[in-house]
Amino acid sequence: MKKNILFIINPVSGNQHAPSLCKRIYDRLDKSKFNITISFTGAKGEGAMLAQKAIRDHVDYVIAVGGDGTVNEVGSQLVHSDVVMGIIPNGSGDGLARHLRLRGNFDQAIDVINQEHVVEVDYCLANDVKFFCTFGMGFDALISYSFSKAGTRGFSTYVEKVFKEYINYKPEEYVIECNGEKIVSKSFLITCANASQWGNNVYIAPQASVHDGLLDVITMEPFGLTNAGPIAFQLFTKTITSRHDIKMYRAKEFIFHREKPGIYHYDGEPIEMGDTVVVRVVPAGLKMLAPKNLAI
Repeated sequence: MKKNILFIINPVSGNQHAPSLCKRIYDRLDKSKFNITISFTGAKGEGAMLAQKAIRDHVDYVIAVGGDGTVNEVGSQLVHSDVVMGIIPNGSGDGLARHLRLRGNFDQAIDVINQEHVVEVDYCLANDVKFFCTFGMGFDALISYSFSKAGTRGFSTYVEKVFKEYINYKPEEYVIECNGEKIVSKSFLITCANASQWGNNVYIAPQASVHDGLLDVITMEPFGLTNAGPIAFQLFTKTITSRHDIKMYRAKEFIFHREKPGIYHYDGEPIEMGDTVVVRVVPAGLKMLAPKNLAI
C-alpha cells in the first residue's frame, strides 16, 4: 500500500522557484511508494497549520521544503506524533539539514525520502519555545535580529551584519546553572546546541549530537578584532572548542540569568524573552528521515 506524503514548500525561501521544485520532486520521488501532495505556505504560521492538519489526516510523511524557519515551524507541530518528518533544504543556513548531511544535493535529499530510513531525534525547549538546532543569546542573537530585518538573505548578507554589529557590541554578564553548579560568565555569545552548527557549515559545537539526550552549551569570551580571523577559521574547521576563550558545558538542562530581558534566537529566528530562561532537552521526540549509517 502506498504511503501518503505531504511536501510543505516555503516558496520565498532559497534560490529554487516553486515550479522547478515541484517538477524535481515529481521526477525523482518513487511514485510506486507514495501518494504525493504538495502545499505552499503564504505567510508565517501556515506551515504549522498544514503540519497540524497532516497529523489529523494520518499522513505518513511530512517534508519541510525551505530553510531553518520552515523546518522549525513544521517540526514543532510534529513532535510526539506518528508522522515522520523529512527535509529538503532550500534556505540560507540550513543548520539541521547540514547536520543530517542533507544539504548540497537535491537528488540525494529525495533519495533519503525514497529509502524511508527513520531515526528518532531530540528536540529542545527554551521555556516553551521549541528548537531543533541552536538557541542563543548575545551576539549571535543580535545578528539573527539584524539579519531578519535585512532586505536580502544569503551568506554575504550575514557576514555584512556580523562586521557592522561587532563594532558597537557590548558583551553581557550571565549566570549559568547546570549540573548543580552556578557559573558566572561575561560572554560575547552563548549558544545552546542540539546540533553541531548554526548553518552554512559554521560549527559552533562540533561534538553535538541530536541523538544523545544532552545539550552542548558554548560560551565565547569577548575578543579583540585581531582574533576575528582565527575564530572564523576555527568555526569552519570544527576546531573552535580547542580555544582557551571558549568553554563547553554538557547537560540535560540549563538555566540562564541575565540582567534584563533581551533578544534571543531559536534556530536562527529572533525572539524577545525574559531575564531567566530554562533550556532543556526532550530526548527522541521527533521521527525524522535521515541518511543510512549517519552518526547523528
